[in-house]
Amino acid sequence: MRKITEEAIEAFMNNKRFKKKNTEVYKGEFTTLLILFGNIIAYKHDNGSIEITTCGWNSVTTRERLNGISGVHVRSLKKELYLNNQKWDGTLIRI
Repeated sequence: MRKITEEAIEAFMNNKRFKKKNTEVYKGEFTTLLILFGNIIAYKHDNGSIEITTCGWNSVTTRERLNGISGVHVRSLKKELYLNNQKWDGTLIRI
């Protein structure tokens, strides 16, 4: 895992702001957001629930950032996305 992913996910899980290169963590009033290239790819709500999406970008970087979140394993096989070994279309889903 890349250092930037480790730092971003640590900030995301601890509800702290972070910004480095193409990745940002923003702490809102009720939700912490993981942002990649201006796209919100993960939401962490104050109740602890997490939702993820690829925002339509099945890229190595998007998958790498999402895979930093505990309980998330995103991979691409023959251009098809899989989330925790289940076919996934990349749309917003609660994990």
